[in-house]
Amino acid sequence: MGKTLAMHDLLQDMGREIVRQESPEDPSKRSRLWFHKDVRYVLEENAGTNKIQGILIDLPERNKMRLSFKAFKKMKRLRLLMVNPNARFSGRLDFLPNELRLLDWHECPLESLSSIFHVENLAALRMPRSHLKGLEGIENFQSMTIMDFSYCEFLKIFPDVSRIQNLVDLRLHGCTNLVEIHHSVGFLDKLVSLSLGECYNLSSFPRSLKLRSLKYLFVEGCSRLNYFPEIECQMECLEHVSFINTGIKELPLSIAYLIGLTYLQLQGNKNLMRLPSSIYQLQRIEYIFLGGCSKLVKFPKKMVDIRQSMPSNVSMKESEIALGPDLLPLPPPTNSSVSNDDFSSIVFPSLKELSLPNCVLLESNLFRVFNCSSTLRYLNLSGNAIVTIPACIERFVCLWRLNVDHCKQLRKILRLPPNIKYLCAEGCMSLETFFGEAQTSELFNTWWLPEFVWYETTCSARGPVGSGASSATYQNVQTVAIAQPLRGPLRHRYFNSLASGNKIPDWFNYYKKASNSNSCEIDIDEAADMFGEFTIIAYSAVVGVEDVEEDDDSHEISVYIITRGVEIYRHSAPMFRSAVWLHFRVPKYSFKLGSVDHVRVKFEVTERVRLKSCGFHLVRMCSENAIDLIDGIQRKRRPRDDGDGNLE
Repeated sequence: MGKTLAMHDLLQDMGREIVRQESPEDPSKRSRLWFHKDVRYVLEENAGTNKIQGILIDLPERNKMRLSFKAFKKMKRLRLLMVNPNARFSGRLDFLPNELRLLDWHECPLESLSSIFHVENLAALRMPRSHLKGLEGIENFQSMTIMDFSYCEFLKIFPDVSRIQNLVDLRLHGCTNLVEIHHSVGFLDKLVSLSLGECYNLSSFPRSLKLRSLKYLFVEGCSRLNYFPEIECQMECLEHVSFINTGIKELPLSIAYLIGLTYLQLQGNKNLMRLPSSIYQLQRIEYIFLGGCSKLVKFPKKMVDIRQSMPSNVSMKESEIALGPDLLPLPPPTNSSVSNDDFSSIVFPSLKELSLPNCVLLESNLFRVFNCSSTLRYLNLSGNAIVTIPACIERFVCLWRLNVDHCKQLRKILRLPPNIKYLCAEGCMSLETFFGEAQTSELFNTWWLPEFVWYETTCSARGPVGSGASSATYQNVQTVAIAQPLRGPLRHRYFNSLASGNKIPDWFNYYKKASNSNSCEIDIDEAADMFGEFTIIAYSAVVGVEDVEEDDDSHEISVYIITRGVEIYRHSAPMFRSAVWLHFRVPKYSFKLGSVDHVRVKFEVTERVRLKSCGFHLVRMCSENAIDLIDGIQRKRRPRDDGDGNLE
C-alpha cells in the first residue's frame, strides 16, 4: 500500500456500528455522523450537541435540501468537518468550533476565510475548487500542516505564510489565475511537498529555496515562469523535482545542492538552452527526463565546482562567507585520477533512465561522459540530430532498451550493449550501417546478444526506404537475430522485428498472399524432412493497421502450428502499425513430429488489422544448418513470383 492508509470494509462497518450504539435512537448524541439522513436531521433541526466530534456531509443529490450553519454553534467539540459539493447551506457562516482540526470542503462558496479566522487549532484546510478570491488572514492558522487550494480559479495571490512554520503539504494545482506566490514559501523548514500545476499565469515564484525537509517539488504547466530558484542550502531530503512545460531558460549552479535528488523531470521546457556543469555532481540521480527541450543541443563538457562562480579575486574564506553558513562549497572529486577534462568516473553513477526525446542533440559526448555504464537501463534519444551510435555504447552493460525513433540524420549504429533487449529505430530514414561493416561470419561468431528480442525500424527488407536506409542493414539485423538462439544455450529464446515495406524476406521457404484478410493458412507437406529436435521457427507477415495507438495492446497477430488437427504451438504479438513483422523463436519444448507428413501454419489478426501476406521458415538446431540459414539471409534468394508470391 506504500504510504496510503486504508481500511477494510468489514472493519469500517464494525466501527460504524460501535458509534451507532452510542445512541441508537438519537444521532445528535453520537460522536460521529456520516449517514446523510442523520446529518440532515441534526443540521435541519438545529440539533447539534457537544457529543459530536466529526461530521461527513455527503448528500446523495445536489440541491435537494438547504442546511443551516446554526447547528455548528452547539458542536463545541467538533474536530472534523468534511463537506461534499452537493451540500447547500443557507445563511452566513459566522462560527466554527475552535477545536476543529480538519476542514475539508470541496467547492466551498466562501470568497474569503474571514469567518474562520478564530479557529486557531486548525491543522488541515482542504478547499479545492472553492470560490476563494483571497487568503488574507491565513497567517492566523499557525498550527496548519496541510493546505489544499487546488483549482481555486479566482485566487490570484498566495500570501505571506512565514508564521505557519508547521506547514508540511501545500497544493496549488490548477489555480489558473494565480500570479504570485510569496517568497516566504521558500523558507518553510518543515515543508515536505509543494505542488503547482496548470498555473498558467504564475510569473512570481520564490527566487530562493531553503527547504530542508522538502521531498517533492512539482511545478508543471506554469509557462510564464521563466526562472528556476536558487538553492540556498543542502536539501538532502528532496527526491523528486518536476519542472515541466515552464519558461525556464537554465538551471542554477546551485542545483548541485540537491544531493538527495533521484528524479529530475524537465520535459517541455522549450526555452531551456543549457544545463550547468554542476548537474554532474548529483550522485544519487536515477531518472532524468528532458523530452521536448527543443533548444537543448548538448550536455556540458566540464564539471565546475560551484565556487568557480565567484570572482577570481575572492578568497576561499570570502567565498564561503558569500555562499552563507548553510551553503558550503561541494567537496572536490574523491578520485584523484580524474582530471578536469576526464570526469567520467563521477558522473551520474546511479542513473537508470535517461530520456532525451526531441532535444535536437548533435553528436553527443554523453556515451563517454556518463559513468552509468553499470546502471543505465533505458536510453531514449528519439527525435534528435545524432548521426552515429558509437561503439563505446557497448560498455553500458545494463542497457536493455534503446530508442532512436525518428533520428532522421542517424546513419550508423556501430555496436549495441551486450544485454540489449529492445531497439526502436522507427523513422531513421538515413540509417545505413548496423553493427558497422561486419561480415556475416563476424556477426554470427562475435555479436551474441543473449537478451535481444525486439527491433523496430523503417529499414526495408526489400531495399532503400527514403534516403539511404538499405536492405543490407535489415539483413544484418536478421543475421544478429537468428544468431542469438543458435549460439546461446537451448532455452526459450525469441526475437521480433518490425520494418517498413510490403514483402516477406526472400529467404523464407513458404509464402502466401493473404489479400487483406483476417486469416491465412500455409500447408507444409514435407514436414517429416524438415522438423527435428530443437527447431528454430521463423515466421513473417505483412500487416496493415488502421488508426491504432501505440499503447493500445488490444490489436494483435497470432500464429498457430497445427498437426493432426491438434494445436502444438501458438504465439501472439501486439500490432500497432503497418509493417513487415518478422519473428524468430526457439520453442520452449522441442518438436519431435516423427512420421508427420503434413503441418498447417495459421495466421490470424484481430479487428482493424489486415493480413497482406505471410511466410514461414524452419531450421534444425545444428551448426551446419545454422550457417546455411545465415548464408541464406545474406546471399540466397528463393525464386518467387512478385505478382502473387504463392509458392504452394
